[in-house]
Amino acid sequence: MKIILGILNIIVAICIGLQAAVIARVGAVNQIPQLEGDGGAGLLFSLLILVAVIFYFVKPIFSIPLFILAALTGILASLIYSDPVMIAWSIAPLFMVAFLLLNRRIRFLKQAKMAHLAKK
Repeated sequence: MKIILGILNIIVAICIGLQAAVIARVGAVNQIPQLEGDGGAGLLFSLLILVAVIFYFVKPIFSIPLFILAALTGILASLIYSDPVMIAWSIAPLFMVAFLLLNRRIRFLKQAKMAHLAKK
């Protein structure tokens, strides 16, 4: 499950990065600063997700703040540049944070149950 979620996040980050690069390029060619900014924010968002995925494979607990930062970046970019697609993409890191926290809680409860059974 860990590898599948990591690969899905990498695919999401690549899609966001490609989309943002196209938006920034169109903004630069047509001299539209709002599109340039939106594309730059999308590239930052995708890079944060990629860095968070690297931390997810090494030490999952350290990836949680990066996923939250990526989601906040995407949400702020969508509000500033009126980009409804970016807010939809911003949901993906929040699902990853929820999964990581839930997975951590389940492991904690299993360990507590095993410790309780070992005392009996």
